Amino acid sequence: MKKYLCIITFFCTALFFGQVEYGGGSSVTGGRGYGVYHVTTLNQSGAGSIEAHLSSISSAGGGNIVYDVSGTTEITSSYLYLNGLSNVTIYGQLSPNGGITYNGKIWINNCNNIKIMFIRSRPDYVSGDGYDCITITGSSNIYIVNGSGAFAGDECVDVNFNSDNITIEKFLVGESNTAMIYGNSDTADCENNSLLSNLSVWTSHRFPGNLNSDGRIDAINNVGFDITQRLSTYAQDGMINEINNYYIYAGNAYGGKVNEIVQDGRTPQIYSAGNVIENVLTDPEADNWPYLHEEFNNGVTVDPTDYRVLTPYTLLGTAYPTRSAADAYTYVIANAGAHSTLNLDGSINEYRDGPDSAYITAVTTRDFGFNDDNYTASSVYTAFQATISSTPVNTFSGHDTDGDGIYDTWETATYGNLTTVSNTSDNDSDGRTDLEEFGDLVYGDSGGGEPGGGGGTPNDSSGSKKKKKNIVTN
Repeated sequence: MKKYLCIITFFCTALFFGQVEYGGGSSVTGGRGYGVYHVTTLNQSGAGSIEAHLSSISSAGGGNIVYDVSGTTEITSSYLYLNGLSNVTIYGQLSPNGGITYNGKIWINNCNNIKIMFIRSRPDYVSGDGYDCITITGSSNIYIVNGSGAFAGDECVDVNFNSDNITIEKFLVGESNTAMIYGNSDTADCENNSLLSNLSVWTSHRFPGNLNSDGRIDAINNVGFDITQRLSTYAQDGMINEINNYYIYAGNAYGGKVNEIVQDGRTPQIYSAGNVIENVLTDPEADNWPYLHEEFNNGVTVDPTDYRVLTPYTLLGTAYPTRSAADAYTYVIANAGAHSTLNLDGSINEYRDGPDSAYITAVTTRDFGFNDDNYTASSVYTAFQATISSTPVNTFSGHDTDGDGIYDTWETATYGNLTTVSNTSDNDSDGRTDLEEFGDLVYGDSGGGEPGGGGGTPNDSSGSKKKKKNIVTN
């Protein structure tokens, strides 16, 4: 069968008001004002590698990572280790068509002020504790946006051991033993964490996540598909917002599998409203509690006076522009995951790799194909394994001669030179560097305070610039 490459070009407006960071990680600035490091190889270590640059950034006190190659880096050690780092931004969107995938676990330990965008983690499947896609331990002020993960033998995303002020936004969780966990069920050790517009597909439970905290957690506008067990467990005394999420159970067979509250002298305080369970709880204005909250392991409905609050908690950090559950479903399907890179002229290249394409198709076609026994038998897994190669899918060369991370073609077309903007300049004096705003172009005009939109009104007189978006489909 022949395959045809279709490139659809249209124009959109990109506003230069600056990206907005939301929730617990609102204060994250990442590598703002620091140097730029170009990854030039898919090797895990050695000259031009991700590990070599992380080491340099550790010595420099901060930095920004961009990529001159696209493809998959095979993690030959146990994990890609970000340890003791501060002030780092990883720009997965500043890579050639195809983007960046790590065939291994990413472990963020004892770090502060880290931002990771448009990166995929797809480890070899190994069943057992600790085999995550992304693990965050002992870290604060972490922002992960438009990431993708799959094939975790444990949680896809695990935030634990005194990790605070964290936002996970528009992350696509696929085919993992469980989806996400926040904090320890035995020790309350994480707080001020936000789960915003994430998508879980073919993952049995723990979504939006096991929310174990004595502090605040917001779970807003998340979409879970093909859920076979419970959603979240509340094992500590945290204050939780569960607002306007959209849940789809396996085969649309609800079976009373809900969020569970662990009884052991713990009294989490939960605000739950606007959520939808497809074909079950279809009216977002209806009382969510009878459908979504039961006592752990015995099926007895919890006394609402013990755990239920009727007024939402103030949203963490910069307030997320909350959508209805129905609108969140549409938005998340279109925007979750590592699905975009920037071309040299600043136009957007929309690209989903094989696993993410399969997961989005599964949701839109209601393919309830979850297999929680052995992911190595998954056709998605085996197809991905066949693509792993040390040879780049695409490369850039000579595209950033001044080394500021901003592509020369776009920079010259926009400003007429390579000196007006750089990785440290702030040409419009909005507090964000011009490198950050260049990276924001990947979001186009999303408006409404969304990343790249900045909450502004699209009009050319406000400093907006027209650019092309290319959508590539196979």
